Amino acid sequence: MTENELPPDDLLLDSRVHALLGLITGTIIASIGVLFFDGVAMYAFIAFGVFYAISTPYIFGKVMEGADDTEQAAEGW
Repeated sequence: MTENELPPDDLLLDSRVHALLGLITGTIIASIGVLFFDGVAMYAFIAFGVFYAISTPYIFGKVMEGADDTEQAAEGW
């Protein structure tokens, strides 16, 4: 592995971690819906789990992009 292929020191900067967190949490939410609920509630939990799995990597990416700006803004206080 070259130096460019190594993951960053902070795991939250790695986009693979963002996707993994979204998939794991979305799967847990959907599983709870399937195991404990019936009818419309089950489908609502499944839909929310899918939404969470899709939106989490995007939101984490936007937050991590803005992390550098936040540090610079805090220095200006």
